Amino acid sequence: MGADGRGSQVGRKKRATGEPPKPADPRGWLKVGLAATAMLLVGLVLTVGSITFKRYLAEKADRLRSEGIPVAAAQAKLYNGSGRGSGVDTVDVSYFYRGEYYQASIRCGGFTGCHSTPSEQTTVWIDPDDPAQFVAENGHTDDSVSFLNGFTPIPAGVLFTVLGAAGLVVTRLRSRQAARRRTASNRGDGQGGAGVGGGQVGRYSTSGRPGVP
Repeated sequence: MGADGRGSQVGRKKRATGEPPKPADPRGWLKVGLAATAMLLVGLVLTVGSITFKRYLAEKADRLRSEGIPVAAAQAKLYNGSGRGSGVDTVDVSYFYRGEYYQASIRCGGFTGCHSTPSEQTTVWIDPDDPAQFVAENGHTDDSVSFLNGFTPIPAGVLFTVLGAAGLVVTRLRSRQAARRRTASNRGDGQGGAGVGGGQVGRYSTSGRPGVP
């Protein structure tokens, strides 16, 4: 065989025995997985917490309307939050019950806020066992001004949940791909070592001296 043939074999051998590409650092995907898990948990807390709290407020309002004691109350200090991101429209409600003074800020209006200035007088139905709890004539309770009762927790929670779940799926797929690459790389290293050993054995003659048999 000529020099050109030997040179081409050496070149092919060098290319065949070259170092395989290094697998991706698993710690990077571990961080992504942890971030995705945190995002998923936050999303679930926001979504489930907001739905549960809204249901609690609805049940509380129904109970106070049927079992509460009606009391005259005053409304003052309307805070205009525009009902669209800068906050909710609220109004201060105050009343006296058995010589005690009670005051709370409640929501004014629905999703779009108050369309007109509330009247100065209204009626609240209070819990006789806990007079600080009430439902006002507009249907809102004393704890209606809460983050979980806002407009953003449920959409934000759904978004975080979807992004977190997608991140976990991608992390899982990438981890499996990295594991398959490591397995293939280990198999390649083992086969390469066996090939080198076989080549060395083949270079010894039957007489025990190095050389071509």
